[in-house]
Amino acid sequence: MVPASAGAAAVRAAAVIPAVLLVLFIGLLWLLGLACGKERRRYVTTLSQQAMDAVGVLLHGPAVGSR
Repeated sequence: MVPASAGAAAVRAAAVIPAVLLVLFIGLLWLLGLACGKERRRYVTTLSQQAMDAVGVLLHGPAVGSR
């Protein structure tokens, strides 16, 4: 029989693997942006920030707003 914690570990791994791949892609995109002009660098920075927000949601879940 599989322990209950194995299911939780599988769910965590399923979220971490895409997050790590996304972070690597963001890093490569950011390095490419360094070689570009000012306008493209700003575009790459904005895109990278949005992608990092997506990684945060993958790892920590959606932010809960206080009312």
